[in-house]
Amino acid sequence: MSGPDWLTQRLPAGRHRLWWAGACITLVLVGILLFSLDFGVFSAQLESLSWLWLLIALAFLFLEATLTAVRIRLFAPTRPTLGAASEANAWYVILVLSLPARLGDVAAIVVFERYLGLKKGAALASIVAQRLFDVLSIALIFLLVGLAMVDDLGVEADARPLAIAAVLVVLMAVIYLRPLLTLAARLFHGDRRPVGRVRRMLLKLILQARSWHHQFMNTPRALLALFVSLSKWVATMAGIAGVLMALHTDISTLQIWVASAVYNFTAIVPLHSIGGFGMGEVGLSAVLIGLGLTAGTAVGIALFLRLTLILFTVAYFLLVMAGRRLSRAVVAHG
Repeated sequence: MSGPDWLTQRLPAGRHRLWWAGACITLVLVGILLFSLDFGVFSAQLESLSWLWLLIALAFLFLEATLTAVRIRLFAPTRPTLGAASEANAWYVILVLSLPARLGDVAAIVVFERYLGLKKGAALASIVAQRLFDVLSIALIFLLVGLAMVDDLGVEADARPLAIAAVLVVLMAVIYLRPLLTLAARLFHGDRRPVGRVRRMLLKLILQARSWHHQFMNTPRALLALFVSLSKWVATMAGIAGVLMALHTDISTLQIWVASAVYNFTAIVPLHSIGGFGMGEVGLSAVLIGLGLTAGTAVGIALFLRLTLILFTVAYFLLVMAGRRLSRAVVAHG
């Protein structure tokens, strides 16, 4: 198959309905954002843009993409090259950018199967584990930043135990992923073999995921994955913070990091808009308004950030694809 046909032909049959639903939600959210945007303030923000901070932000975003490829390789029993992991990551991020979030994980399974040689269950387990490590990493960072500026933000002390409890819950889910998969398999299997194609497919995926966890995931690998995940999200937050600083945002550095953490939560929470577009911007705008910025200024910052991330994602995809083609050409003529 040529082009993206190898993916689209294997997505759920109702993908077109999901895409149109996501597109409608996205359009509504974008309409709300544009209605709140102060174009005069936005033009002034662009005129005062710091290109140095923007370049620093792009460097951190590229570091994040590289660390993501390293983690993908770490979670693949097939031991793919870093180039193959980068190619899988490039396809995954560009597809997430253009698909409703419900199809994002499906796309990742197919991409990992094609480029990393993983079975569907192993790909599913890898994706679930990465999402859990993402939640844990962002929660830890958000908690540390929040505790560092409780007085500045006016956060009530009662919120901190809830944040700690959320981190512990995710950590326990990571540690006990195999028992949870076993429980899910028993629920799907029941007292007899599952009836129906969908239930059989889900049971097969769960069993493959459990086998992957049993054979591949161990404590040293989990600790290394946690370190890589923390580094990845620190790089992501630094990139987003760099974009906010490039716009000379009138808030403190710690507040910029908190806003970055909130925005990053939207990247790992299942959303129904196309690529999460609109949801993240509404959330970030609300946080910036809460930190004292006007609605027009906050929306302009959020939209510029989204535009930067979209352009970076496309540029990263094209760079990785060009690099892989060049590498294959060199090998073929070597």
